[in-house]
Amino acid sequence: MVPPDIELSTDEMIKFINNLNTTWKAGRNFGKTSGKGCRESMATAIAPSEKERLPLYRPIKTPGSLPESFDAREHWSMCPSIRLIPDQAECGCCWAFGVAGVISDRICIHTRGRVQVNISTEDILTCCPDCTGDGDGPEGLQRFKKKEEDIRNEILSNGPVEAIYQVYRDFDEYKTGVYQRHSNTFCGYHVIRIVGWGTENGVKYWLAANSWSPNWGDGGYFKILRGSNECKIEQYVEAGIPKEP
Repeated sequence: MVPPDIELSTDEMIKFINNLNTTWKAGRNFGKTSGKGCRESMATAIAPSEKERLPLYRPIKTPGSLPESFDAREHWSMCPSIRLIPDQAECGCCWAFGVAGVISDRICIHTRGRVQVNISTEDILTCCPDCTGDGDGPEGLQRFKKKEEDIRNEILSNGPVEAIYQVYRDFDEYKTGVYQRHSNTFCGYHVIRIVGWGTENGVKYWLAANSWSPNWGDGGYFKILRGSNECKIEQYVEAGIPKEP
């Protein structure tokens, strides 16, 4: 584990991670920069409030056992929004991309592909008086129980969910494999979409879509340890259910 009082350059961090022979591989994601510390727009969401805004949502159990692996991109192949990887660039607006992405996905899923939209992130950022704008998402989203089974059941039943989690310095260099942190340098909170789950080399993971462009990570996606609340990935999971007029 890299202690917070030791700052490694990009190349040093990549070498450190890959020498660990851990569950994931590191590599360059942002060109030839070799700076130290966290990127300015890397994790700009604030710590979510523990106060429940709406009653805790408890998903309806799906009959039968949950599959060992699931990928929303394949299961709902008629919904192109699920495969969309945005690029927030230097804008600290991950929360808006997370909300817009999940809403777009679920509208398509719940209309069986009849309605396909890409909800405007720009509109959420500039024109939504009911959005908090502080990285914690709209007040109307419901959190649900933190159990892994409930999160999997919700994704299988209704589509991708939004998750707020803690980002550490080494996450910047993620390329492939199942991420688990090896740095103690905390960068902040970040919002992503969880679109599935599975197991790789005996290690359980969540499959997540980031908003740092398709050039980051594994085509814009990453895998992170599942079932142990790694970086609090299972602590703050939210979603909404579309309703037709």
